[in-house]
Amino acid sequence: MSGKPNLSVLLTTHAEFDHLEFLLQTLLRFQKPDFEIILVNDDADSEVADALRTIITLSEDERVFFFEHLSKHGRGQSLNEALLQANAPHIWAPLRADRLNEQLLADTIRRFKNDPAAFWILDANLPNAIPGWINAAGDGELPDDSCFIWNRNVLLDGDFFFNPFLNTLACSELALRLVKQNAWQRTDPFFVLAEDQFSTPGSDDILDFYFSIYRVCSEEADRKLVLSAIDDLKHKPTVSQLADDLILQARKLLAQGDAVRALDAVNRLLKKTPEHKEANRLKITLLEKLRRHVEAAELKHSMQSKPQHTPEQKTIPRKEKEYVEDEEEIPEETTAEIELSVIIPTTGDSRALLQQTLTSLEKAVKNIHTELIVIDNASIDDTFEFLGQLEEQDFLHCKVITNQSNKGFAASVNQGLDKAAGKLAMVMHNDVLLSESCVEKMIDAYASEGCDIIGPSVINPDEEVDTRTKEITKADKLDSCCFLLSGDTTLRFDTRYELCFYETDDFFKKAAEADVTACKMNSAVVEHLQNQTISAMGLKIEPDLKWKNADRFLDKWDTKSDYPQPLQCSPPECFEMIGLPPDPWNPDEEWLSVVDKYLTSEVRTIIQKTDWKPSELFTIVTTLLFADQRDLLRILEDRLDELDIPEVILMLFINFYYRRNIFSRCKHYLAKTGRYRNPVFDMYRLRMAVANKEVERAAKLLEKLMNIYSCNPELYKLAGDIHMADGNDGEAKSFYALANQLDPYRFPAEEEAFELRL
Repeated sequence: MSGKPNLSVLLTTHAEFDHLEFLLQTLLRFQKPDFEIILVNDDADSEVADALRTIITLSEDERVFFFEHLSKHGRGQSLNEALLQANAPHIWAPLRADRLNEQLLADTIRRFKNDPAAFWILDANLPNAIPGWINAAGDGELPDDSCFIWNRNVLLDGDFFFNPFLNTLACSELALRLVKQNAWQRTDPFFVLAEDQFSTPGSDDILDFYFSIYRVCSEEADRKLVLSAIDDLKHKPTVSQLADDLILQARKLLAQGDAVRALDAVNRLLKKTPEHKEANRLKITLLEKLRRHVEAAELKHSMQSKPQHTPEQKTIPRKEKEYVEDEEEIPEETTAEIELSVIIPTTGDSRALLQQTLTSLEKAVKNIHTELIVIDNASIDDTFEFLGQLEEQDFLHCKVITNQSNKGFAASVNQGLDKAAGKLAMVMHNDVLLSESCVEKMIDAYASEGCDIIGPSVINPDEEVDTRTKEITKADKLDSCCFLLSGDTTLRFDTRYELCFYETDDFFKKAAEADVTACKMNSAVVEHLQNQTISAMGLKIEPDLKWKNADRFLDKWDTKSDYPQPLQCSPPECFEMIGLPPDPWNPDEEWLSVVDKYLTSEVRTIIQKTDWKPSELFTIVTTLLFADQRDLLRILEDRLDELDIPEVILMLFINFYYRRNIFSRCKHYLAKTGRYRNPVFDMYRLRMAVANKEVERAAKLLEKLMNIYSCNPELYKLAGDIHMADGNDGEAKSFYALANQLDPYRFPAEEEAFELRL
């Protein structure tokens, strides 16, 4: 690194590893560094130390200086050692910094260069008197070290050191000693401040902090207050006692119908022990009781995204299958070979569907030889709690993979295949009901019929099975709702298809290229409840994603057909001959060229002057829409006013004009949709109401659509827009986060616009 840095970032292994790893990797990704990183490993366990060394080695970054202790020194002493190595005028010693923003950090340091403050505190105030310091330390109202930046140009070396006996509140204690003699300022954060960044430290640290307060006291009355606080602390109940008391109090209040006071009790506990699992679950219940659904959903996902620090499941050795006369009598501690790994992605609010599926699965498999791998793609209901219960009960040796946002079907199945321990793997949707014999039949056929991938006969509800077909038939493609393959397969889904559509077509294309034989077993029957998950997400109300993926698929496999050059035929016949591009709203150049060449001045005249039948007119205007021939299209549109326009044509015109922000034409066609009850028309009404900041009308439409599409990511995005227009920025950001969780492809997290702690 050339030149002196402006910021020294002091990191120690006293931070939670997830936060430390995120901080280190995020800082190393920044493109215009003006800082150095001093990392102290204070005798962390070997796994953490090895991971940090790997990150540093792979980065080959000269900004990082790594020091290691062979025995514990504590955070305070580690910070002091790092401080001695620091070269920059500004010092930052963070424990966590969620969504750290490079540009905001750079702007902050740039502002501080000519600022005479001794230190800055991010989005917080310090107490202005001794009683305030005492209460803030004991009640968890002091920010953690991440919220302070120190200015060495102003501070005297003899004053600038960290208390070597503190493991938390090191920076707050330093601020306590410096605040009276030095100017300081509150400033905007450059990362998201989490609620538990202001949590209560342990009693030992509080006691040391009280002694620091005592040392700065100049008044006898203040000294007495501190001594009284120290005495109270010695007689304070333990954290576990306090937790039990507060949980019991909260449950009693909930039973009495007082959810508000119950929530207050839970919050007091979580301030002291933020990771308390029972308290967090109870808080979700209380938030939902109080109709604070956004906060409840956010808490669910924050719990999902935190690592489950539970012992790893014992590796189950592979061995030859043994015959067991009475499987149910095998002791629980007996180690069994996993024969089958069942992989099920889930998302949205699909717990009820998943529960039905798992009930049928349990009846259809040999429990002791089966493992269940569920990939939870940021569900917004209580799926995470349900899956936690399955893990605790060891239901089918359940493993849960939790994604913070919806990775889609392809990526989720890949995650499951990577984790599978079974000799065979079965991929399933979360809305499939298995007949009791179907899995056993497919496993037997897989072993004896020479099939590399085998799937069942898939029926819809109330559909009868056709018993006249052959037992085993070869297939070019199987339904992705259920199929069986080798657990050691190297086949994987292509994740470019995002959430869904065409990823299965692609998978079986790859299988065929690799000479992998796919078979369908007609006597093995499953019932598919038909796309209920993607329907709840609203992915079927508009075909854009499907069209886009169709185009990707055809382009990847070079199977796009050549568009014929029409010769002697009428315009409707010629347009039917040309056909439509795979992605009509983003047509390829070849299709556009064929249409453009055909639309000579003579053809345009024929189109304008001929009195077309309705069906012919609809064919013409559809092609003109996708070719964006607006001049000719507008001439023909007047004729449509006299016709009964089909629903699909109305959708196309509304979509066409909405994409161009021509709302007057959208409304013109929406006025013709009276006899159609398709919710997609209300979706356009909602979009326009939001764009025009018609908050009241938008809110009513949003509520109506939410009852139909409970997991539609765009509805959450529009809810955010409504709140933003109404001045509720915090609520808006919460809804934007939910939209991102459900569909990170269309609604990516915006690095430059996030809500800071309110």
